[in-house]
Amino acid sequence: MAAFYCQQAALPPDARIARTPAGRPVDLAGADLPEADGLVLISSHLGQGPLLQDGLDPSVLDEDDPFATDPALDPFDAANGFCEPPRSSRYAADFIGRYRAAQAMRVERLDARARSLLAQKAAARRTLKEGSAAASDRARAAWSPVMTIWRTDADLRCWDLSLEPSPRAYGSLWGGDPIRSNWGSVGFGRLCTPESWLSNWSARSSNATMARCAPSVRQPTCMIRYLGDNSVFDTEANRLEALFTRTRIERHDVPGNHHGRPVAEGEPEGRLRAGEIVRDWLSTTRFGTGAR
Repeated sequence: MAAFYCQQAALPPDARIARTPAGRPVDLAGADLPEADGLVLISSHLGQGPLLQDGLDPSVLDEDDPFATDPALDPFDAANGFCEPPRSSRYAADFIGRYRAAQAMRVERLDARARSLLAQKAAARRTLKEGSAAASDRARAAWSPVMTIWRTDADLRCWDLSLEPSPRAYGSLWGGDPIRSNWGSVGFGRLCTPESWLSNWSARSSNATMARCAPSVRQPTCMIRYLGDNSVFDTEANRLEALFTRTRIERHDVPGNHHGRPVAEGEPEGRLRAGEIVRDWLSTTRFGTGAR
């Protein structure tokens, strides 16, 4: 979101986004968007959409049935390499390839579902404008659909520690029991409107992804990455750093999990070090000098 703001603030008003991914008008052209002096990123991922796509369980067969599962893509089936925690799973390269492709396809299906729900509501509103007084049309025009996105905690790297090895602990941000976190009520994007799905959670439709926004950032940027993070892995951190092509970026890798706490008891934490880095960066960086 911070990079998205920097991108939009730097644009001429008439070049800013005029509609959300769902088609709703937004008046960014008339908004006062002062440019930021600098940007600090701590444990930053590539955007809510890409983060969620990597965690989506692609074995879901029916979005209305959280238990409908394609066994060939089930990440928690021993036949596909899963081991009961706390043992690390071992997924084969072929399975990983099919899994990642199926995750992207699930995002496409969810995008289509969101747009279909919005189209139904828009059609009912058009009917009302044409003079319909039917109760069913009034109800559909007032309807506010909500999407339940089940099984969003299934990033293979959380359960197979041999994938992108790091000092991270077994498990995801939601814990070390993948069955509980994947089917439970708490998780990324678990309950959202079609508009919020398209604007925030869809890797395909969201405007607020680092791939789309970071190359436009021209402010000095400080990036801090925790080495034991189990939601931002080496590939994401390296990709993120590389996306800032119009500015100078200062990167620091420090110990700790996603929140800067010790990965395990007795290990070092990184929160205080991160604070010191930000303090020093703020005191020594020349702001307002534009792109480098």
